[in-house]
Amino acid sequence: YNAEIDNQTEYMEVLRRDTGYPVSFAEAAEMFKGWENDKHEDILTYRDKTHKNLFTGIVSPVLTKPWVKLLDDSLETYLGMEYVECGQANGRTRENGDANGLH
Repeated sequence: YNAEIDNQTEYMEVLRRDTGYPVSFAEAAEMFKGWENDKHEDILTYRDKTHKNLFTGIVSPVLTKPWVKLLDDSLETYLGMEYVECGQANGRTRENGDANGLH
């Protein structure tokens, strides 16, 4: 899968340069490779991993229990979830933050 991701990233970089889009896809490609690797290692736990937002640098919080045990995927439940840790970047945290999770 890494070769396929590299090929797609190379194509997207051509489009990015041609259109003047300012953000490179290289870091996103590496994150996607990690996600694919996690998925291949264990299909039941890859959703439990945290990831960094490429634009804010904030790391996603860890769920209080494994994703596979979260049987309610409604928006209400998702928005009301409690997390066991908080990502932080550039002094901004998700704790007590605004609607976008930034503080």
